[in-house]
Amino acid sequence: MANDDLAIPKPERLGEVFAQKVLRHIEQNDGNYLRDENGALHLILDRCRIQLNPTADNYQLAELMLKVCNVSTLSPAAKVAIQRIQVEAAQKASCIHLRRFFPMTVLDCTFRSKAVYFFE
Repeated sequence: MANDDLAIPKPERLGEVFAQKVLRHIEQNDGNYLRDENGALHLILDRCRIQLNPTADNYQLAELMLKVCNVSTLSPAAKVAIQRIQVEAAQKASCIHLRRFFPMTVLDCTFRSKAVYFFE
């Protein structure tokens, strides 16, 4: 073990291992990275969009970490892993515009309903 390795905290070393496992899983499953119009990073994996933010209520990211690494997103090592994944995503992300919309039904003059979409 080199002297440099002694200076690196254990959560950092574990986080690197977890990140490598997740990145390998993403690559093996043809995942794609996206950046939305606000600069937030997302992962498209198994037809699901996972926002790459380490908040406690990000259940999709927690599910991914539990599935691949058997750790939650709350540990210091998992937070390190997520940041490493974010760095990788930032380098590889495609820029797209994600827009949220909601449907609203209106009646036209012949009393047939139509769906109208309003964009935020």
